[in-house]
Amino acid sequence: MPVEWAQVMTNLATAYNQRIRGDRAENLEQAIAAYRQALEVMTHQAMPVEWATVMMNLATAYYSRIRGDRAENLEQAIAAYRQALEVRTRQAMPVEWAACTMGLANAYKNRIRGDRAENLEQAIAAYRQALEVMTHQAMPVEWATVMMNLATAYYSRIRGDRAENLEQAIAAYRQALEVKTREAMPVEWATVMMNLANAYKNRIRDDRAENLEQAIAAYRQALEVRTHQAMPVEWATVMMNLASAYAARIRGDRAENLERAIAAYRQALEVRTRQAMPVEWAQAMMNLATAYKNRIRGDRAENLEQAIAAYRQALEVRTRQAMPVEWATVMINLASAYATRIRGERAENLEQAIAAYRQALEVRTRQAMPVEWAAVMMNLANAYSDRIRGDRAENLEQAIAAYRQALEVNTPAPPEPRTRAPPPPGTGDL
Repeated sequence: MPVEWAQVMTNLATAYNQRIRGDRAENLEQAIAAYRQALEVMTHQAMPVEWATVMMNLATAYYSRIRGDRAENLEQAIAAYRQALEVRTRQAMPVEWAACTMGLANAYKNRIRGDRAENLEQAIAAYRQALEVMTHQAMPVEWATVMMNLATAYYSRIRGDRAENLEQAIAAYRQALEVKTREAMPVEWATVMMNLANAYKNRIRDDRAENLEQAIAAYRQALEVRTHQAMPVEWATVMMNLASAYAARIRGDRAENLERAIAAYRQALEVRTRQAMPVEWAQAMMNLATAYKNRIRGDRAENLEQAIAAYRQALEVRTRQAMPVEWATVMINLASAYATRIRGERAENLEQAIAAYRQALEVRTRQAMPVEWAAVMMNLANAYSDRIRGDRAENLEQAIAAYRQALEVNTPAPPEPRTRAPPPPGTGDL
């Protein structure tokens, strides 16, 4: 009874895919293996509809897979979704087509291979196609899920106007909240609230101070559901974002805002430990270091020591080999902390700053990151200008050269061309 066997294998695979107990990674391996076995009977030729269903489920399992290479898993997912869409067409099976199209959009949104900008365009296009079937009226819950994912794609979008992309993201998140309410879907509501807060935190249009207030309010609402006890990892993520919003806050007392940021970073680090989440721990350590570097309260010299220590800890994970761009960011911040350091010998501190800036420039090159390169060049010039060791005349030459190089990128805007006043009616040029 091969057909019945294949159906049982499919059901077994789906059970493993949804299994709560046991090791999640192993459960997904079991699911993928069972789906693949079912496909030996449920072929495209013999059972096209069932084949397409298994292909879509297999794609979803690859999308969620923990083991193996993440980039390759996403390629497998995209390929399987595309194969399923050969049978699950919009004309023949509109609802299944929309579900498959949404899955494909998710895979493109997170794709590692290929051009990132193009992948996001593919994702946005697929989400918009899915919304033609998954409407607010016909399928409100599915519609809200697509709207939330579409918002995230716009938030990350590279092409188009950044300000407009963020407006699209905010609008889509707000629409999703019409269905994903706190009462009906508290966990999903909290996720949307956090994402909406991120969009407000980075918003370009309207008043910056007000945008940050909106972000802080939304983060705080999300924390009413994403509690330390119930959802520690998600709670820590919100705490990190809330801390960064307080660090950037314009309204309120600046000193108090920085204290709140430091407190929130420290709370997040209770969950984001180096052992459990090394990459996230390093991010939190770098942000905490920056907050200490800018701190107003407490002893200034001690604050800078705390900053330097935290930057150095972050560098133990953010190595040049593993994370070159992030490593360079920490090196720049570490350099600026040494440049302003109070304790220790001033001359040595400036040497440390110059060395760190120069190391960062090996990654932040003019070709790859011209704006960031120019900013580092300017800071390096400042350090040479203040340098105590070495020949004073040579230090100033180094400073002048670095300032001039920075100015090659940071050029002043050209003056607006003068235009004639429009001619009076009836005298226009032919």
